[in-house]
Amino acid sequence: MSTLQVPGRAARDYADKLTRFHAFAAAELAQIAAALSLEPGMRVLDAGCGTGEMLRRFHERLGGTGLVIGLDLSQAHTRHARAHAPRATHKHRQRRALKSASAHFAEAVGVQAVWHTEAAQ
Repeated sequence: MSTLQVPGRAARDYADKLTRFHAFAAAELAQIAAALSLEPGMRVLDAGCGTGEMLRRFHERLGGTGLVIGLDLSQAHTRHARAHAPRATHKHRQRRALKSASAHFAEAVGVQAVWHTEAAQ
């Protein structure tokens, strides 16, 4: 699977659409968060965190402990994520910067990252 190369992706801001999506799919997203075996003190990585709604859910599932890190290609989205999940850590990073980072996390998820991939050839 390769990533799409979209010029200006870091500046793109479709936070309003993501917020509406999270409201529309709230039940399904709650099921995703509940399906993870999260326990207090764990470290969770959300690669492609978008506007941070899932970061907040993960932090709540950890009981306010542990570490939740959200990464996104869009600087605009990481700004929104700071507002939705102020207790999580937010980074504007490329996915490739995390080649071995997932080994340091109890869970690594990418709920919204699927939109930035293309089918394997």
